[in-house]
Amino acid sequence: AARRAENRDTAMKVLGHEGFSTDSRLAAVQLLGKLKDAAVVGQVAELLPKLPRELWPKTGELLRQLTGQDFGPRSGDGFAQVYEAGKQWKAWGQQKGDR
Repeated sequence: AARRAENRDTAMKVLGHEGFSTDSRLAAVQLLGKLKDAAVVGQVAELLPKLPRELWPKTGELLRQLTGQDFGPRSGDGFAQVYEAGKQWKAWGQQKGDR
């Protein structure tokens, strides 16, 4: 459990840090998917508008995978859709008691 938490925390740090390459941040999204920890939904939602456009669809897939919900973002979405998706994900996370 401690190792999973450490991996989750590291992945979240990489995902949220602009100094990492898009590929590294994508690897963080993939790791979060493998960890299957829905506790990160609120944190990931906070990051959505700040992430590179290339990560939006994969991040939306991650959130769908973790929750079974589908608020986006999807391929081809613009900033307005990503912002709105982030709001919906944050609201979902708050209902579920996420951070």
